[in-house]
Amino acid sequence: MCATLANAQWGLNRAAQGEFIVPDCCPNMIIPLTPTSCLVNQGVSGIILQENVVEINRYAIAASREYYFARDLSKCPQ
Repeated sequence: MCATLANAQWGLNRAAQGEFIVPDCCPNMIIPLTPTSCLVNQGVSGIILQENVVEINRYAIAASREYYFARDLSKCPQ
């Protein structure tokens, strides 16, 4: 894991609409920081559309080993 992170270049993304689901692990290197912002490895910083939030949330659910959470799951488009 440390070798993977050695060359990491993070982008900060904010959701235009919706909130992020937080998985119990982050194998895709997308790390939610707040309900509406996340770090993306090798990503560009900016505002992302709700369609992208849906994609990230679906992947977070699929990647979860035992659980996932959010501030309010009803605000997390899936």
